[in-house]
Amino acid sequence: MGASSSKDDNSSTPDEITKPTDWATLDEHCWNFAQFDLLETDGGWSGNHWLMYLGEGWVVHVTFCANYMSGIVRIQRVNNAIKRETKIRVNNHQKEANTNGYKMRPEAEIWHVLRQEFRHRDPTTWKLREMQRFVRFDLKNSNCEHYVTNWRYGTGFSLQASDIV
Repeated sequence: MGASSSKDDNSSTPDEITKPTDWATLDEHCWNFAQFDLLETDGGWSGNHWLMYLGEGWVVHVTFCANYMSGIVRIQRVNNAIKRETKIRVNNHQKEANTNGYKMRPEAEIWHVLRQEFRHRDPTTWKLREMQRFVRFDLKNSNCEHYVTNWRYGTGFSLQASDIV
């Protein structure tokens, strides 16, 4: 179940501070995520990877491409982006966002930002095909966590990058 809202509890709001869910596989989560939930994968020593759930089994995320020394922003099926055995959790960084005064963007604004990310190609056409394009990427200032928090809150931040010295 998504950390941003509860399907069983209508009193929950996107701005309500909830803790991240427990680590589990996609199947253990029953693929039950709320639209625009931030999904964190357990990357172990290499660092965690971050994705934003778009709904209906699709995510948007940024990966590093060593061949081009840049990032690739992708919209793809969640089961193509995350291996089934990978441990993930919903972690919307609500505590950090609230502490800094960030609010979740409205749905229409998130879609607008994603349209800009894909050079005005409509990201709602993801149901027809996977989409991708190259973007700036660096571990300290523009990693996958920066991108997903920017899409959700309008300000990109990364807790794991703040640990890099």
